[in-house]
This record gives sequence, structure tokens and C-alpha cells, in this order.
Amino acid sequence: MKNNPLLHPLLIAAFPILFLYSHNMGEVSLKDAIAPLIAAVTITSIVWLCAKLIIKNNEKAGLISFFFIISSFFYGHAYDQLKNYTHNTHQYLLILWVAAFFAFSVIVVAGFKKWKIQNLTYLLNITSIILVCISISIISYNEIARKHITFKQEIQKGNQNTTYKPDIYYIILDGYGRADMLNSLYGYDNGDFLTALEKSGFYVASRSRSNYSQTTLSLASSLNFHYLDDLAREIGKDRASRRYVLELINKNNASKFLEQEDYTYIAFSSVYGRMTTEGADITISPQFKLSNFDHLVINATPIPSILEVFSLKSQYDLHREQLMHVFQELPKIATKKEPTFTFAHIIAPHPPFVFNADGNPIQPANRLFSFWDASGFWEIGGTRDEYRTNYINQLVLINKKLQATVENIISLSPNPPIIVLQADHGPGSQVYFENPDKTNFKERMSIFNAYYLPSGGSEKLYREITPANTFRLIFNYYFGTNYELLEDKSYYSTYSRPYDFMDVTNNVSD
Repeated sequence: MKNNPLLHPLLIAAFPILFLYSHNMGEVSLKDAIAPLIAAVTITSIVWLCAKLIIKNNEKAGLISFFFIISSFFYGHAYDQLKNYTHNTHQYLLILWVAAFFAFSVIVVAGFKKWKIQNLTYLLNITSIILVCISISIISYNEIARKHITFKQEIQKGNQNTTYKPDIYYIILDGYGRADMLNSLYGYDNGDFLTALEKSGFYVASRSRSNYSQTTLSLASSLNFHYLDDLAREIGKDRASRRYVLELINKNNASKFLEQEDYTYIAFSSVYGRMTTEGADITISPQFKLSNFDHLVINATPIPSILEVFSLKSQYDLHREQLMHVFQELPKIATKKEPTFTFAHIIAPHPPFVFNADGNPIQPANRLFSFWDASGFWEIGGTRDEYRTNYINQLVLINKKLQATVENIISLSPNPPIIVLQADHGPGSQVYFENPDKTNFKERMSIFNAYYLPSGGSEKLYREITPANTFRLIFNYYFGTNYELLEDKSYYSTYSRPYDFMDVTNNVSD
């Protein structure tokens, strides 16, 4: 029998990445899937080559590498099924996986006749081709069917002739709740921190609310200083893809306006990968960073178990480094000569909870790394008490880092800067992504919102201001535009229908 070309190892290595991307392309850039794709193919090739050198049979080596990659990407599912039965799931499952791999390798080497290997190779080639083609077809169909938005807003030009162009820092603290809500629901008094900010010259909007209940919606609205009603009408309320709002974040009107004013746009790397930073002039990233999609791929494999068992740097460690990296790098921007607009999205005090109040690392046992919040946090094994306790502890640390950071920015700036410290939404201990009837809207929509606006800018602020009016007010005062302030509204939507907005303004207003 003529030998079949050996295609299946590399094709089946590519398949899980293509599959995951095809089911998450509404939130992931294709460019962010390239690195995991290359990694999967490279690792499989190494296993294939090593097996070939040891057993001196290319087809058997291909079969061993096929089993390696398939078992690797089923590993995460097995972990999810077993994690509640033992406290040492990582250790036991890793041993079982290694034993299964070696047992399969021995069976292939010792028990498979040549004709069986050839038939199996042919079958696996066909299967792999079909699986890859299905994933590519889904990706192609979704890309072709994706509605390209024409949603645009006119950008005014500044008309104030001034050489004073303050650096602008837009710092998002993900899920940071308003003081009164933290007091009533979490039993925590945030007054000392807010008082310290006010003494530094900040205006704290004590009754501020978010415009939207989800991060991507909120940022798309605030950075474009507009509500998303027109977008929802254009694409339809049934759409689940967040690519539309991610595009609005990436190519936002705030940065476009400031580009007209000769500002340099600086963005810190985000868990959303390239989809929110490609439009920046400068992107600041830690030496090693992971996107949401990277974490999704890693969690499907034995990598978390290997890192845990051998006490290597984990996903939690990398997230800690990424959080602290933002605080370390922000003050350095103040030394740049040209005017800058800096956008930093800090995933804290939002889950995952990786610090206690003293800055010591914490990590839940038997739980894969995840950014899930609210009801999603409970679905991965968290509890409401754990959420509230760890949320406040992480918030206390973030307060310390934030206060030191803004003081450094102000002291290092040649001219008084503009600094906005703002949450995208509130926390989620009583938030159900798919059940508005059970959701505490006040918890989700009551946000921390503080402004450092020099030269009298704070006089234009008011305590109920929402993020949609942030840049309207700033651009009007400092650049002479004539944007009308919008009515401060709040909208809730479920995770599966993000553009089906429910007006909850009356529910969350005092």
C-alpha cells in the first residue's frame, strides 16, 4: 500500500485554535489568534520530531503527536469535570495525562502493524482536513456576514488659540463601585481615600452612574462621548458580537479629536488584545502579556497544571505583573515633551482577585484563571462572600497604588495635567448577566468617578455626571468646542444580547 502523506498532526494542532477563534471572533482579533496557532503547531512539530528520532517511524510518530495535541486540548474540560472531587486536581490529572500519553505511545510502537497505521493515517488525514475546513468556513461566513458599521459622529475642531495643552490621562478602574454603594452593600467606608483625592485637587462625583453595564459598551460610549442607540439600531438588537464596540474603542473620537490638536495617543495593553490598542500611536506593554484569548487557549491545556505543580510563574502572577506595570509606567509619561492622551484600562478591583489589602498575592485553589465577573464568577466556583471580601481587599490595594501614581503624575508634569479616574461599571455581587429581574442595578451602575481638572475646569463638573459627558465637558472647557451635554442615562443589557438596552435610569437615580 502506498504511504499516505502525513497531514493530520499539524492540521489537528491548528484545529483547536481555529475552533476557539471561530466561536470567539466577536471579541478577538485574528492577529491575536496567530501566536497561539504558531505555538500549537510548533509544539506538536517538536513532539512529532522527537518521537520520530526515538522510534524511527514517521507515521507512528505522527500518531503519537496526534494523541498528544488532542489529549492536551481535552485536558481543560477534564479538569473542569474533576476539580470538585479533590483538592489536588492539578497534580492528579497531570500524572494521569502523562501516564495516558506514555501508555498510548507504547501501544502505538508495539501493537500497531504497518497496514493499520497506514489506514489510520488516511482516516486521520481526512478527519483533520474536514475539521479544519469546517472551522475556516465558520470564520469566513461570520466575517462575510458581519455588518460593517457606518455609525459615525462629527468631530468638532477646537477653536481656542492657546499654547497650554495639558497631558490627559483617562484611567479606567474596572468595576470600581461608588462610595455609598460600597458602604451599604459591602460594609466598607471608602471615605479616607476619597478625602485624600479631594485634598490633591480632585473633584469626586459623588452620585455618578455608568451609562452601560458592560465594559466594552461603557468604553465605546465614553471614548466617543455618545450613546450607542444609533449603533444598536444599525446592527440590530439581536447581535451578540462585541467587535462593533471594540472597533469604536480602538478608533475612538476622543483620540481623533486630540490628534487634531497634535496630541500623541498612548494606550496600555489590554486583555482585549490588539482590538483596543491598534489605533494608538504608542502601546505600552509589559515584557510578557496575555490577552483574554491567550488565557482561553491556555486553560484548555495542561499548562496551568504544569505551572502549578512545578511552582512556575502562573497566569495569576502574570496578571499581577500587568496590573503593577500600569502603575509603574503611568508617571513616566509626564516627562514626555509633546502633549499626550493616555488611556489605561486597569482590570481591578474587578476579578480575578490576585492581591490582598497588603499587596500579598492570593490565588483560589482548584480554579482556572478567569476574568469572569458577577454570575459568571459563581459559575466558575466562586461565592458571594468570597467576592465581597476579596473585592474590598483588592480595592484597598488599588487605592494605595492609585493615590501614589496620581501624585507622581502631578508632581512630574511641567504643566498641570488632566486626570480622569473612572469606573466602567460597578461590582457584581448581586448581578446576573442573563437575569435582569434578579440583578441589583444600583450595585452595577453606581461608579467611582473622579476628575483632576486644573485652571477652573472642576467648576463645570456636577455630582451626577456620567462617562458619556466626560470628554464633552473637557473638550468644551479646554479646547473651545460646543458639544452639548447629554442627559445622564443608564442602560442595562444581558451578556447574550448586549445591544438590547433596558433604560434603568429611574431604578438607579436617587
